[in-house]
Amino acid sequence: MSSKVVAASDRLYRLLLHVYPRSYYDEYSTLMAQTFHDMAAADYASHGMCALARVWFTTIGDLAISATKEHFSERSGRQIVSQKSIMALILALVFSIITGYVDLTATETYAPMSCILVFSFMAGFIQPKGAWRWALLIGLSICISTFVGLAINFNFADAPPRFPITLVVLVIPALVAAYAGVFANRIFIGWQGRPTRLS
Repeated sequence: MSSKVVAASDRLYRLLLHVYPRSYYDEYSTLMAQTFHDMAAADYASHGMCALARVWFTTIGDLAISATKEHFSERSGRQIVSQKSIMALILALVFSIITGYVDLTATETYAPMSCILVFSFMAGFIQPKGAWRWALLIGLSICISTFVGLAINFNFADAPPRFPITLVVLVIPALVAAYAGVFANRIFIGWQGRPTRLS
């Protein structure tokens, strides 16, 4: 059982590493994945699920800060930081926090699911470039918030799933919603660009 939980955590972490810039991912992802595996396996073996949740809590905070820093560092080197990209990143982080909080406090599943769909759509509409990143961040917010809630012994409004790692499937509707936002953006831009007819 322990090997399955750690293996699932490894897969999720490797997926999350894709939020880093491509060059950074290519250079460091293998080492980072191995370091995470060693930490997660040791903590889970010695102290169980709560220890693994604490590892995730620390890891997510570090990943959010360092990935943002690497993106800004790479872009400032090329001098193409767009205001829309910065706004989309900030919004995606805010949307993720709201979605996670709603999931921890809501008793109905439609509330957090609505947050995922609406927020992912908005992020994809605002900044179509890299829409999968916003979807990944928002889609994983429920999985991450559940791990954080377990780590801090949060009083869940509804019992959390036995294996929170299974919540990673929520990335799928987030991706669909984000690319629906991209599609809506394209239609909106096309509609704005149409010449007006004079009567």
